[in-house]
Amino acid sequence: MVDIVHIQTIQSNTYLTQIKAQFERMDKSVESGHTVTLVLSENNRAISLSITRDNVAKSDVPSEGATAKTYSLADNESLSALITNSYHFDIGDINRQIKAHDIEAEINKATHQDTKQSKRNAASLPPGLPNPSVHFIAGNWVLAEDCVYTTNDLFTLTAKSGFQTDLASIPRILWVLIASFELSLAAPIFHDLIYRSMGEVALPDGVVLPAGKTFTRSEADDIFLELMTRAKIPFWKRNVAYLAVDFFGVSSWRKPSIG
Repeated sequence: MVDIVHIQTIQSNTYLTQIKAQFERMDKSVESGHTVTLVLSENNRAISLSITRDNVAKSDVPSEGATAKTYSLADNESLSALITNSYHFDIGDINRQIKAHDIEAEINKATHQDTKQSKRNAASLPPGLPNPSVHFIAGNWVLAEDCVYTTNDLFTLTAKSGFQTDLASIPRILWVLIASFELSLAAPIFHDLIYRSMGEVALPDGVVLPAGKTFTRSEADDIFLELMTRAKIPFWKRNVAYLAVDFFGVSSWRKPSIG
């Protein structure tokens, strides 16, 4: 009997591989000095990002333009897309297609989960960048120990041991941009910590000092960008991730339901 789960995993990995290949082509174009246009859409909302090595400029797309056509990955392989350096991705479709275990596999591949490599990674951390210790359990990332970060504004955030997150505040397409760098996991963990509490970080998930600070969504996104910058994620990639989270993240800005 053929293992259906195995087939689904292969199909999912193939999908992720296609997206990675398209972003690699974008990266080569940007690094060669070309301007790339990236359109991200979800339901009836979309943004267009004009990307160069030194700048990422955002413009909104009219709602009718976001829903006028259903785009697939194949559209990014069209002659028009290749000539104009224009790409279109459906955030919602990609969130459905890429599973949590795909992200886990990407992180494991990037971090080379062996003891010697882990020690080298910890020793080479950029100043001020935390190194979260996590386990992947049933679709969630679970912190194995407290993870502490002091922001540029001198707030100290602690994600507590046992904090569980599915990292859903980060659209899964963005993992193609940020998970390829082995030290970037802190950015989505702290972003999720703040987002899932609507800015009121509290036990048992975490604490913030000075006590009483409530973060706005904009501040949470700024901390996400700050951590990606510390992790030395390339300029255009971190700014695309930042603008995408700012635009599409409102649905994740909520306290978890109880019961």
